[in-house]
Amino acid sequence: MLRDFPSLIYMRGHRRTFASVSTPGAWLLLMAPGIALICGALAMFIWPALLAYIVGSLLLFGGVLLTGAAWQLRRSERQVSRGGLSVDP
Repeated sequence: MLRDFPSLIYMRGHRRTFASVSTPGAWLLLMAPGIALICGALAMFIWPALLAYIVGSLLLFGGVLLTGAAWQLRRSERQVSRGGLSVDP
């Protein structure tokens, strides 16, 4: 049944999952963000105003990124319309 299952690797006749052949310490890639999220949640429970600052800073950061991307797209469209930039199909 699990013979052709894509997440199983057969090595020397033994069934091994990806987790068993991964690099040592890969668990840290899951543990560190989890602990950071728990600490952030606890800080927001202790200082509720912190949530407003975090949300506000994320909205400001996203707005700046979108405005910059739109500005760059506008400049690229102008170059294409002037014939200064060629685009291969």
